[in-house]
Amino acid sequence: GLVATIHAAPNAGAKAHGEYNFYGHSVHSSLHSATAHTDHYARYLDRVQAAGAEATVNPEIARVAGDTIGMYIDTMRRHVAKMRKHANTLGDTKAVSMLDDVEKNLSEAKAHHVTLHELHAGETIAPTEAKVHVDKVNAALRQAKTEHDEVMQRIGDGD
Repeated sequence: GLVATIHAAPNAGAKAHGEYNFYGHSVHSSLHSATAHTDHYARYLDRVQAAGAEATVNPEIARVAGDTIGMYIDTMRRHVAKMRKHANTLGDTKAVSMLDDVEKNLSEAKAHHVTLHELHAGETIAPTEAKVHVDKVNAALRQAKTEHDEVMQRIGDGD
């Protein structure tokens, strides 16, 4: 006899959920990388500070650290916006509110990063002043991570 093959239409909901999870996991990875970079830079600044009052930050290290941290913050903000759009589409007001909190902390991290970037543009970079701003970036990123982890648990895909 004849064998009929039935092809089911792809599940659009599964695709959308997969995209939501992709952006969520991307934010998670970027948060991990950004906090690792801020930690590394903070340890470097501590070592420069320990070298004495005349020690200054290597401008190349400052530029690399600043550029890398900024790139991760910008990527996270774009991906949180994609997650927020998806949550809005689903009518998930709780997730939207949670993502607003994540964005608020990423915006705070970005503001401190901008200040750090301006400091890096100076002729000399004082490690003590740079460390104050790095610590503020890191605190905002860590708060964003805590809140983002809650979002991922809510959508049933937390690590």
